[in-house]
Amino acid sequence: MKTTFLKLINAVPAMQKLSAADLSLKCVYKVRKLLNKVDEELIFYNSENQKLRESTEYQKNFKELLDFEIDLEYVKPVIHESENIKLSVNDVTLLEEFITFIFEEEQQQ
Repeated sequence: MKTTFLKLINAVPAMQKLSAADLSLKCVYKVRKLLNKVDEELIFYNSENQKLRESTEYQKNFKELLDFEIDLEYVKPVIHESENIKLSVNDVTLLEEFITFIFEEEQQQ
């Protein structure tokens, strides 16, 4: 799945909130795989960001870093409403790109 560092960084707090929730074992496994991939990309991002801080054109290059497209290779976790976790609308909006949420009304259509 392709995304940008900006979208990934914005979703991290919601991912951390999700990682603290009690989920089914199947869900936990897939979310953990996603978080491992995210951690790998954030290590690269932080390294590049540190290099940019030392450059004279930080603002321009930082914007390019945020817009840099990355490819996260993972199986997208599916979280069913029966998992009964509490997330805000903002959390769901930020996570939708990385996680599939399934609700009963969607299954009936």
